[in-house]
Amino acid sequence: MAEEKNPDPQVDDESLVRKPAGNLPKTQEELDELIEGRMARLKRAQKSTMEELEAKAAKYDQLEEAGKTELEKAQGQADAAKTELEKLKSKIAQDELRAQVAEDNGVPAKLITGKTLEEMEASVKLLKDYQKSSISPIVDTEGLDTGEDGFDPAAALAAAFGDK
Repeated sequence: MAEEKNPDPQVDDESLVRKPAGNLPKTQEELDELIEGRMARLKRAQKSTMEELEAKAAKYDQLEEAGKTELEKAQGQADAAKTELEKLKSKIAQDELRAQVAEDNGVPAKLITGKTLEEMEASVKLLKDYQKSSISPIVDTEGLDTGEDGFDPAAALAAAFGDK
């Protein structure tokens, strides 16, 4: 009979070692007791090993879940940062477009509203229409002294506000 190897480190190796011939069971009952004793020790060792493995598996699951939660948090932060970046890019693009429309039309950028080119151009058109319809000051030049330097206030006002 080949010598048995210990398949489980929890099992006491002494229980697997052959006993000297003097300790061999003489009756069936003694053999049954010996076998039952060995089976009980193996079951206890197996149960202990199973409990240990279950504890390790539970701890692994907890760590995996914690890592997953951290990953989800990081993913959420990355998504939020990406959304913020897109908003900032959009605002910069609108500001650049607004500045270009203002430069092209000679209107202050602060007065231009809208988010798209079409909306901004419509805003500029409204501003220009308002500017055209505004009332120019009427200056009565009769009796004004232009002075010795030849300054003409009416001409200066007409140049500043346009002839209407």
